[in-house]
Amino acid sequence: TTSILNGCMDSATYTDYIDCSDITGISGLSSGTVFHAFPNPGNGIFSIRVPETGEGFFTLSDISGKVIRILPSHRGNPFTLDIRNLQPGIFFLRDESSGMTLRLISNP
Repeated sequence: TTSILNGCMDSATYTDYIDCSDITGISGLSSGTVFHAFPNPGNGIFSIRVPETGEGFFTLSDISGKVIRILPSHRGNPFTLDIRNLQPGIFFLRDESSGMTLRLISNP
């Protein structure tokens, strides 16, 4: 409910209702679609949790889109990504089989 004072003495009240009966949620997403990096932002060492399905590899790119590394698939197995030897900044880790991309922020 919102009350609006228009001018000196007149006011109007409006009430909006939101129909939530059609909301289906995100139950269609399976746990196999999880793709996380932590801590993020981090100091250059990231623990990566990857989807359990699919084959392929990962690419690590810098902010300009230049591919820095190509990493093997780790289907369903967390792995550690160490980029401390790179200049701090923003990087993108792309799962080439699913097309999902994570933004990684490496701080000094």
